[in-house]
Amino acid sequence: MPIRLLWIKAIFRAAFDYALYRNHRDLKLRKFALDAERWLFEPSHLVNSLDHICHALDIDIEKIRVFSRQVTREQVKKMEFLERAGGKSSAKALLEVLGTSHSKG
Repeated sequence: MPIRLLWIKAIFRAAFDYALYRNHRDLKLRKFALDAERWLFEPSHLVNSLDHICHALDIDIEKIRVFSRQVTREQVKKMEFLERAGGKSSAKALLEVLGTSHSKG
């Protein structure tokens, strides 16, 4: 799997965790959402920060943030089901949302 798709999968997982667990009753699961929220929305200059990854891969960070704010639990569950059933991968779906191609990186 190319590095670009691997990072896009990580971005998608953070968006999914944020959508799935931000209002969850279980504090351990809510911590996943809090960690995802920090990574997605707080500026950082760490090598593994969203800011750095988006810059390195030429991905529009604001599109990711908009997607992360708007995706719902139901949409996440549907995308995960379709991926498990052999449909379009979540990484490829996110690439379409971003209007980019996976041929880079």
